[in-house]
Amino acid sequence: MRWLTLLLIVLNLALFGYYWQRQQVEVEQQRQQVRLPPVPAWRLLNELADSSTPAPASAASLTQAAPLAASASTAPADDLLSRAAAVPATAGATVVQPEEEADEVVVATPEVPAAVPAVPSSSCYRLGVFSSFDQAQAVTALWQASGSRIDEQRTALDPDYWVYIENPGSGSARRALRQQLLDMGLDNYWVQRGELGGHLSLGLYRNKDSADALLHMLEGRGYPAKIYIKPRYQTRYVVELETQLSAREVEQALADTARRWGSVKSEKKPCQGLASTQLPE
Repeated sequence: MRWLTLLLIVLNLALFGYYWQRQQVEVEQQRQQVRLPPVPAWRLLNELADSSTPAPASAASLTQAAPLAASASTAPADDLLSRAAAVPATAGATVVQPEEEADEVVVATPEVPAAVPAVPSSSCYRLGVFSSFDQAQAVTALWQASGSRIDEQRTALDPDYWVYIENPGSGSARRALRQQLLDMGLDNYWVQRGELGGHLSLGLYRNKDSADALLHMLEGRGYPAKIYIKPRYQTRYVVELETQLSAREVEQALADTARRWGSVKSEKKPCQGLASTQLPE
C-alpha cells in the first residue's frame, strides 16, 4: 500500500513535468510564428542627393535611430511610425514623408458674380392735344413719366372786330357821348386797360359784316367810330414723355386719358431725343 501511494505520486509528478514542458514548447512556437512586417529604411535627403559618397550620419540622428531599432523587434509597426514622427528634425536634415501623407490639394471654387437686376425698358410717346397747361401736367403724372416735355402750340384764328369811339377828352364830353349812345339803344362802356384803354367800346364782333354795319350807322349819325381788328389765337399743348409702363399699363393709361380729357391722339416714337413740336397726325 505504501509503494502504491508512492508510485502514484511519482506518476503525477511525471505527468505534470510532461505537460509543463509541452506548454513551454507551444509558447515558443507561437512566438516564433509572430513576425513583424519589414520596416522601410529611413534615409536623409542629403544622403539621397549624393548616393555615391554617403554623408556620415550625425550623432543626433544615430542617437534618435537607436531607440527605434531597439524597439523594432518588440513593438508593432504602427508604434514605430508614431515614434519616428515624434522625433524632431535635426539641423540640416529633412525627414522624407511617406506618399500616403502628401499635402491635400485644395481646389478653389470660382466666384459667381451676383446677378444684376434687369433695368425696365422705356418707351416714348407723343400725346395731344390738350387745351390747358394744367391738363398736360396731369397727363405726365398719370403716365408716370420719367422724362417729359410740354410744347405750346398757338394757332391763328379769325380775328375779332372791335367797334369803338375815341375818348372825346373832357369828363363832361365823355358823359354826354355815353348818354347819347344809350339813348340810341347802343350799350357801351369805357375800356379801362389794354389796346383800347380809355376809349368807348360799342361791341366786339366775330362777324366782320356786323361790325361794318354798326360802323356805317354811327358814321351816318356823325359819330367818329372805328374798328380795331383784335387778333385771336388758340393755344393747345402737346406732351412728349418717356415712361416705363408695360404694354398693358400703357393701354390703361390711354383709356384713363381719354375718359378724363376726351379723345387724345397718341404716337409712339423712338427714345432718341424729343420729336418735333408738330401736332400728332
